[in-house]
Amino acid sequence: MGSKKAFAGRALSALGLLPVIAGLRSRYVSELMILAYHRIVDLADDTEYKFDLDLISASSDDFEWQMTFVKKHYNPITFFDLVEITAGRMQMPPRPLIVTFDDGFDDNYTVAFPILKKCNVPATIFISTDYIGGTKPFWFDWVAYMILCADNMMIDLHSADLVLELNSDRNQRKLLLKTLLQRLKEIPNSSRITTIEILEHQTGFVKNKEKFSQSAPLTWEQVKEMSASNIEFGSHSVTHPIFSNLDDDELYYEIEHSKNVLEDQLAKPCQVLAYPVGGKNAFDKRALKMAEQCGYEFSTSYVNGTNSFVCYEKYALKRLHVERYQSREEFAAMLSLPSIFM
Repeated sequence: MGSKKAFAGRALSALGLLPVIAGLRSRYVSELMILAYHRIVDLADDTEYKFDLDLISASSDDFEWQMTFVKKHYNPITFFDLVEITAGRMQMPPRPLIVTFDDGFDDNYTVAFPILKKCNVPATIFISTDYIGGTKPFWFDWVAYMILCADNMMIDLHSADLVLELNSDRNQRKLLLKTLLQRLKEIPNSSRITTIEILEHQTGFVKNKEKFSQSAPLTWEQVKEMSASNIEFGSHSVTHPIFSNLDDDELYYEIEHSKNVLEDQLAKPCQVLAYPVGGKNAFDKRALKMAEQCGYEFSTSYVNGTNSFVCYEKYALKRLHVERYQSREEFAAMLSLPSIFM
């Protein structure tokens, strides 16, 4: 099915029909598209990469092509604009689109930011505040590093009901990594933390405080520079837990404290929240209600889709995932016919 979609995307692109379809769609479908990125990274050799490849959304060349395409055929806006539109103080442009990034990796500054400025495209970066300005990798990328780089061994992660046998087959380790990350997203938050600590001790990486150039968070200086240059910042929690696995006090802390930190650092209102992981099981009605109570105007999920202006959930907005394996034709097709190509 994937190959058929890729062929269809290439065919529509070759015939020059994608912009035409997008224009016709905008006449009959009133919707907001939100693109979801994580990282923009150029890799010469995937096998030399020590972290989670699935977090790389595009190469720098592909990202620049995508932003050029977006600027030419759509009207990029921010969530601040969406607040103004919702309040009736600004008119919704045709084919509105918001570019977003999750987590707060430093390549958002070193790679994506110059391209966004060159293409004159605004963007929103959702950051997990506890990591910004520090040296530790995000917990999920740290887990990836330990699984991919540890010696061959048997690891007993009893807190997650998992036993992993690490051998010299990198593909086998990548499969184990997917299994482990999925499990860590399902168990209670205290068990997730305990499991990572066990993994650190059993792999011998417990004292590794090195700053990893391949997986570094943004600094507050970078955040402030971007904030002054057409980049909007939203909350992605404090520590990037899975909200549905938190008790009420933990959930409130993650939602409220991250907002306060951002507003203190940037002297601007923090109006939008992105749920960590963001799938249907990663947040619940408590999170929607608490986001509203804490003063957010909007929240985004990581559920794939677009948002109809006729009926949408402002605290569970859907996004379109941008993945590194997408061709340029597939990217264009996804925007032109999202229900088919997303």
